[in-house]
Amino acid sequence: MASDVVAEAVAATTAATAGSPGTEVHRSDVDDAAAVPDGADLVVLCDVLHHLLPARIDAVLDRVAGSVPAGGDVVVAHRLQWPAEAPTDARAVHRRVCGDDRFTTVVEHVDDDLLLHVVRRR
Repeated sequence: MASDVVAEAVAATTAATAGSPGTEVHRSDVDDAAAVPDGADLVVLCDVLHHLLPARIDAVLDRVAGSVPAGGDVVVAHRLQWPAEAPTDARAVHRRVCGDDRFTTVVEHVDDDLLLHVVRRR
């Protein structure tokens, strides 16, 4: 299951996955139930959370924590080139995710260009 708020991204993903059994693509926002369905065992949030204000980041984390069962994983990745339109620094986002008591960090990758964390739902 894939989702994006941008219609062009949804169309491109739909075209790229055409004919792939079991694949669903939805146009929905990151904190929408359609984007993170209940029971998801893996959620990937790539270059998205830093585009949100802190209160909305918390809402997304609440949605993810409520949807992913214990033992499920969440991948959070951001390029370190902070886009001018992004209201939140990627490092602050990752500190917030890794500091959330509902998750434990199982993978951390940091280099000059990328922050990547895999956190597991407790």
